Amino acid sequence: MNIIKYAGYEGTAELDLELGVCRGKILFIDDLVTYQADTPKAIETAFKEAVDDYVETCKELGRQPQKPLSGVFQVRVGANLHKMARLRATADGVTLNEVVSAALDCYVNGTSHVTNNHSYQHITVADADTFALYTASIATNKAIKGALTSVIH
Repeated sequence: MNIIKYAGYEGTAELDLELGVCRGKILFIDDLVTYQADTPKAIETAFKEAVDDYVETCKELGRQPQKPLSGVFQVRVGANLHKMARLRATADGVTLNEVVSAALDCYVNGTSHVTNNHSYQHITVADADTFALYTASIATNKAIKGALTSVIH
């Protein structure tokens, strides 16, 4: 399945081999809006027409067209994980929302790393190069602390 975009909406572009057509639907809204085209080249035009028709129909009905994805969603996890995540976020001085947002950013973009070093009490989100420098500095700091501890004792 391919995703196509227009005017803030996303839609699918699928090939139906049985019917010999391309079809799709507008994603992430509660209303069901579908479209169809005879060729792959025509599916994008059909999608744009469907979005425009959806917006116009909503105006005629006197209601706002739904905008996809408000930025708010519920996540269901086990009670123990929820408690552990909340405790850690509190100890780190961040909100649970910031933790989930950083984790989703890493998942979606695949270029960031998240780490938490409890001796510094903060979360670091960085690109791969910055993350490598950060972890190297922590390792160096720990090595120096370890060397000092062995000299003192």
